[in-house]
Parts: sequence; C-alpha cells; structure tokens
Amino acid sequence: MIVFPGIKMGCHAELLAIAETGRIIAKPAALTMAEAGCMMFGGLTALDFLRRQAGLAQGERLPVNGASGTVGSAAVQVGRLLGA
Repeated sequence: MIVFPGIKMGCHAELLAIAETGRIIAKPAALTMAEAGCMMFGGLTALDFLRRQAGLAQGERLPVNGASGTVGSAAVQVGRLLGA
C-alpha cells in the first residue's frame, strides 16, 4: 500500500496512522517499494512547485536544471503532462 498524508513540511516516519478513508492506494506490482516511494516524493513535489510556485501554464517552456534526480526528472514529466 502507498499512503500520502498531504504536502506538508515535516519528517519521514517508518510508521504512520492514517484513516481508512485517507489517500491510500495499492502499490503497482511492477514497482518496488523504493520506486513507489520516489514517485510519491518526486512527482508530488514537482507538481506542487510547478502549479503553486512557478504557476506553469500550458504552452510555456520549462527549463529544468538538474533533471536527473527524483524531483528534477519528475518535473520534466509532470511539466510535459501540464502542457509545457
């Protein structure tokens, strides 16, 4: 299972209590736990930044410096999905 409690600054924990009706999905069988964890962190961090901080709009160009890490590589993919 993959759980995402929301975008908040804080710490990472080994165990987390979350409501049964919370943001819980089954981990895709093709992904390892490490890969699934990277998707949650990198993808959602990039999405939050591109929407809220950068205000990325469809049709804009998106230069990403350092697109080889978790957040940077996700920013390229998310930016493309958002129409950049």
